[in-house]
Amino acid sequence: MSNHLVFSVWLIMLGAALQWGNIWWTCGVIACGLFTLLLRRRGRTSNTLPEYAAQIPEELFSVPPLIASGPFLEQNELDGQLQQAENRLRHWESHSRNFAFLIAVSGIAAVAVTAWLTSCRQLFTALLLWGSLESILLLFCLGVKRYLRNQLKHRSIDLQSTRAQWLLNHPRPPLCLDRQQDRDHFCRFYPGKAEARWACILTELAGIDFLVYPQDSLRLAAGGGYAQFLQQTARHGLKITGTTFHEVIRSILGQSPSALPEDLAVAGTASAPPLSTFLVKVRKNMLRKNWKSLSEELLLQEIQQRPEMSVRLFCSYWPTREQAVIALAIRELAIQNMDRPATMMCYPNDPAPLLLYVDLDSLESAEFILGMEEKFHIRITDAEAENLLSGSFAEIVEYVQRKQTEPMEKS
Repeated sequence: MSNHLVFSVWLIMLGAALQWGNIWWTCGVIACGLFTLLLRRRGRTSNTLPEYAAQIPEELFSVPPLIASGPFLEQNELDGQLQQAENRLRHWESHSRNFAFLIAVSGIAAVAVTAWLTSCRQLFTALLLWGSLESILLLFCLGVKRYLRNQLKHRSIDLQSTRAQWLLNHPRPPLCLDRQQDRDHFCRFYPGKAEARWACILTELAGIDFLVYPQDSLRLAAGGGYAQFLQQTARHGLKITGTTFHEVIRSILGQSPSALPEDLAVAGTASAPPLSTFLVKVRKNMLRKNWKSLSEELLLQEIQQRPEMSVRLFCSYWPTREQAVIALAIRELAIQNMDRPATMMCYPNDPAPLLLYVDLDSLESAEFILGMEEKFHIRITDAEAENLLSGSFAEIVEYVQRKQTEPMEKS
């Protein structure tokens, strides 16, 4: 977005030089633009990630990784609010980029038509007006982005006191990645060198100075520095998805979402609690033809009455590890794409509206289905989608598991 604004200002200067200046003014503006482009490219190439690959010996991973016993920095209400603020900022950045591209294309088309139909002087005027209009619109987009970023910063500062209180009750040893002993011990909690390298990079970018485990929430561990951490990762082209260090690292490495082995080991050890009276009414409502989902506020109240999300407890309700992995991925998809609370606890017998809050024919439901197709590499027909969103959470998981075992041409 800032690059678009710099380009728009340069267009205004160029249009003014062509309109009222001479050849020397025009050459100076062009040279200024080229010099600015060179400086920005040099700044981008000099901004590199910290590197730990050469400092992590392969011998550390010749034995099974260490397993932390906890307690861990887990999601809480402030963590969920911070994630919602982060999602709003990401959505606005995405929409702003599309908006800036649309303005640029329409402006180029307008200038081209002006050049074809009118004289050169009118062309310079059109160039000047286009640059001015684009600058005003981009300044508005940057203002909204700054407001959302300040909200994110305030949320992360609120999380700082929560982290300090947690560390006071559960002290952690200090961590200095420049010391080989600390770095080797930290890396031993990860199964491979690639995971350990990214764990070191994320920890340094977040400014964390105490020992963190793969099960810890990255947002809560970063505390007040999470907003600055997001800016640094965005500068390096990294997209942070997931909650714990383990989930974020797997997303960076392009691996499918999954829980840690010790969390999956408890699969099939507990039974899901029975549905509440409210959710029983939801299930009965879903049996009707052309049913409509209940209000989002009522469903959100149902979620708030549940215990906060625990990966180990969540996995214990699913019969197999494979189903627990799929269920975790679907829950994460609902949090990312459907703006669900990050602390949302789900059970296998939950009706689908608890994940979606929306009707079958809504745009959000279509985006959720498309997200499932992309995440699990399956194809879902319209008829299957209607049956899928009218069932339970367990039926969605079983459907995905069955589709993944089918030949690709049949799916």
